[in-house]
Amino acid sequence: MTSRPRSRASASVPEAARPNAFGHPGAGGSIGLGDLAHGVALAFTPNPRRGRLARGRRADQLVEAVYAAL
Repeated sequence: MTSRPRSRASASVPEAARPNAFGHPGAGGSIGLGDLAHGVALAFTPNPRRGRLARGRRADQLVEAVYAAL
């Protein structure tokens, strides 16, 4: 599998994630993310669900904390 560079402006993973991470935001601020190079996988499903279909601030903060701990 080859890793190709991607633009953070159009990426669906938070800025804090490494360039080879992949994932997808979900309804209400949830997120799923994987990074094979660093052995990281996470999923976040907040409760209560919010009405928007974009990443939430809490999901971004969680990803930042995970990568800071590596």
